[in-house]
Amino acid sequence: NNDIHPNNIVLPGPNDLLTILHDIWSPFIPKKQHKTFLNGGYFYTEVIPDKLIVVSLNTLYFYKANTAVNGCKAKDQPGTIQLRWLNDVLKRANKRGLKVYLSGHVAPRIKQYTKSCYRKYGRLSIKYHDIILGHFYGHSNMDHFFFLSERSRKFRPVNTTNREGLNILQEDRGAVETKVYNIDKYMNKLLRHY
Repeated sequence: NNDIHPNNIVLPGPNDLLTILHDIWSPFIPKKQHKTFLNGGYFYTEVIPDKLIVVSLNTLYFYKANTAVNGCKAKDQPGTIQLRWLNDVLKRANKRGLKVYLSGHVAPRIKQYTKSCYRKYGRLSIKYHDIILGHFYGHSNMDHFFFLSERSRKFRPVNTTNREGLNILQEDRGAVETKVYNIDKYMNKLLRHY
């Protein structure tokens, strides 16, 4: 969703851009979600029946550089509407015992999202952390990861590994310890599960 003109600008839907993208992507969008996509440019699909859904977000509605919208403060803003939709999707997935991958273009970073969108996205991510398996984003053209929270936090490595072999990061204020799990163990566990 970054290869548009003007760059990084998406008007509230429905609009011509979302109609064109819908025409291109319609074979991949479940029929029940065509209207949602035309109105906002986002959808989800159940890729492993009764186990896993993938949510495709229109993160340009959260992006600071998109001057056509104004964050997620007002109820009628596209970002706010999308996050309400995402909450409903996650609530239904949780009720059904499904796991979720979240994907989009612009990663959830305080430097990139408006403060209101970042906080609301962070709240949802924390609320549904037990069913969200991962957040997958592009835009920056590099491999990296971020910690999500309801507010902007800076973490620093603590030069220690505990007896479980986990690397520890500590919030700069020293108040929070966060465990970073070995990716190989995580992926092996995930593959065994599916």
